[in-house]
Amino acid sequence: MKEDLIRKDSGTGGKSQAGEAASTVQIDENQPNQEEQLQQLVDERVKEIKSVAEKVSVQLSIIAEAS
Repeated sequence: MKEDLIRKDSGTGGKSQAGEAASTVQIDENQPNQEEQLQQLVDERVKEIKSVAEKVSVQLSIIAEAS
């Protein structure tokens, strides 16, 4: 356990490196855009699922009427 802590801190003195801070800020700036894109993707998939469910429902109705 103690060795793990030493390895994590080696070379940084316990401080984050400059590259880490920049990427964190970049991720934070892009987060709303990523959330919007994800929501759009979810909406598209839900529409596709509803469309397939509707087609299946119609087919089941046709089969039920035929029998």
